[in-house]
Amino acid sequence: MSKLEIQNDPNRRQYSFSLGFTGDLSFNSRVISDGTLRLLALLTVLNDPHRRGTLCFEEPENGVHEGRVPMLVEFLRNAANVSDGPESPSFQILLNTHSPKVMAALRDSEIVAADSVVGIDPETQIRSTKTRMRTGIAPMGDMLEPEKHLSRFEVEHLLQHSTDAA
Repeated sequence: MSKLEIQNDPNRRQYSFSLGFTGDLSFNSRVISDGTLRLLALLTVLNDPHRRGTLCFEEPENGVHEGRVPMLVEFLRNAANVSDGPESPSFQILLNTHSPKVMAALRDSEIVAADSVVGIDPETQIRSTKTRMRTGIAPMGDMLEPEKHLSRFEVEHLLQHSTDAA
């Protein structure tokens, strides 16, 4: 890529851009794939020298060849680990996924899973649902704190359940 042109259309309240390549080859953002646009947006954020805070990235695997998913996860991990010292602003990346490929590329300590748990009050018989957030992966036999940690079996079950519902 050798040139980026941004177009602002105030009447439509819309921005678009064109990517120019060597010679006269140019592509408008309207004909570029969603996956390419998502990665361009991600690269824009990650190349901001003043970035800080939290980047929420929903389903990062969309538009990415599944063979490249581990490389994308590693790239995101490295982007979040950049620090100029303890006084520099922090930057974190939160991924939301249902993808077994993304889950396989994550380290156990990087996983936080949300699921719903139904409970019935023994006295009133009132049914309630709560969202449970569990971190990390506990060894299969470690069921000491199932409300705080997951097993690999549970992760696989959650992923299978989410694809069945879709």
